[in-house]
Amino acid sequence: MKTILGLDLALHTGFSITRGNKIIRSGVWDFSMSRDNGHNGHLFSDLDKQLMGTYMEEGPVELIRIERAHHRGGPATRIALGLMAIVMCFCADYGIEFEDVHTATLKKYFTGNGKASKADMMARASEIAGRTVRDNDEADAILISFYKNARYAYEDNH
Repeated sequence: MKTILGLDLALHTGFSITRGNKIIRSGVWDFSMSRDNGHNGHLFSDLDKQLMGTYMEEGPVELIRIERAHHRGGPATRIALGLMAIVMCFCADYGIEFEDVHTATLKKYFTGNGKASKADMMARASEIAGRTVRDNDEADAILISFYKNARYAYEDNH
C-alpha cells in the first residue's frame, strides 16, 4: 500500500497522511507565526522541517500530492509558489513522487461539481474520515490524499 501525504499549502497548511484507504493522521500545520520582519522566509524552512518530521515519524512517504497553486498575484500566490517549490525539492531529495491537482478537478471528483462549496468539500471529507474535520484546510488535504487520478485532471479552464 502506498503512503500518500496530501497537502493544501498555505499559512495554515492542511495535511493528510494515508496508507491505502486509511487516514494515518491529518490536521493543520500553522505557519502564520513564521514571519520575520514582515517576510515569510522562515515559513519555507518551517515547512521543510515539518516534512522531514512527518517523513521520519510515519515511515517512507511514496507520494506527495498538493492542491495546485492559483496564480492570482500578491502575497498569497508568492507564498503558495514558494511552498510548492519546497515540497518539490523535498521530493527530489528523497526520491518521492510528486503530483498536483487542480481545485476544480478535486471538487468534481468528490462532489460531481467542479465549483462545489467549501461546505460541500468539508462534508465529503468528513464522510471519508468518519468524523467531523476541523476546517476546510484539513478537508482539502484529506481529499487530496484520497484523489486517485491527478494525472488525468479536469481541464483548468472549467
